[in-house]
Amino acid sequence: MQNPTRRSGIRSVDAALVMMLVILTAGVLFGTGVYNALTSEQIADFSNVSFWFSKSGTGSDISDVFIASFTVSSVCIGAVYALGFFAFGQLPVFLVLGFRGMIAGAVLSQIYVGHSGSDLVRNLMIVIPGSVLSLYTLAICAKDSVRLSSRILTVTLSSERCQGLLDTSRRSSVRFIVFEAAAAVSALTDCIFTACLN
Repeated sequence: MQNPTRRSGIRSVDAALVMMLVILTAGVLFGTGVYNALTSEQIADFSNVSFWFSKSGTGSDISDVFIASFTVSSVCIGAVYALGFFAFGQLPVFLVLGFRGMIAGAVLSQIYVGHSGSDLVRNLMIVIPGSVLSLYTLAICAKDSVRLSSRILTVTLSSERCQGLLDTSRRSSVRFIVFEAAAAVSALTDCIFTACLN
């Protein structure tokens, strides 16, 4: 017979991941709305910024695509990971998630506005697979980071001994390496779709 406590733990982990995905999705929707509200001059300025978030357009060099994609994913994952070691790192983690989702939503809106027909479908197929993998990896990393940060906060604000905290930190560091590897895979996915569809 399965332990009820274990089942409850599984549900709580799933709920935490769902919460991270909801924050990312809200960021995507917000980014879409913000982009649609921009003036033509602001859209031109945003295009220069979004160049570093998505280089998978026609004519992009594959190495540039990989570097841009991996850099964005790696920086966000690194920031979220580092925030896990702060007692009050939960809110900044949520802000990083929301910001990353907002940029993704704005980039998708830019593609939608700037292309049509088969060209639109092709560009979305280039960008979406790697982005989904990157965002999902970031959500899992954020879940782990919030859990570690909450643990540190509990130890900081109470008389509880920090027994097991070192092991938790070590496991978090190992998972960080896995998350960075997943970021590399998502960047490679962007390269593959760019090479195949451009």
